[in-house]
Amino acid sequence: MKERRGPRSRLSLSAPIVRDMELETARERRVGWGFISMYTLAFMSTNLLFLPPLLVTLPLKINALVGIRQAPNSLALVTGIGALVAMLGNPFFGRMSDRTSLRQRRREHRQRAG
Repeated sequence: MKERRGPRSRLSLSAPIVRDMELETARERRVGWGFISMYTLAFMSTNLLFLPPLLVTLPLKINALVGIRQAPNSLALVTGIGALVAMLGNPFFGRMSDRTSLRQRRREHRQRAG
């Protein structure tokens, strides 16, 4: 008799049991819409708390450094470079942190260094 070589032949007998256990733990870890709503509201509130001082003080600082005539161009340059660095840096350092091979606390030492 010829041995079947397909996707089913690779599955072990314990695979359905593991899947059932994973589904069961996923059901236990679900949160409700109330928690998601409150978490979203807290996140937005925190961002609104820290954003206005930055939006006011950065243009004032640039105006004091370069003068009123060059301030708009300099502000655009500073914010553009900052956005570019954030777009490239966040995924790069996140991936480095995830690939750390320490047994415990993969991100702790990087958070302390930052």
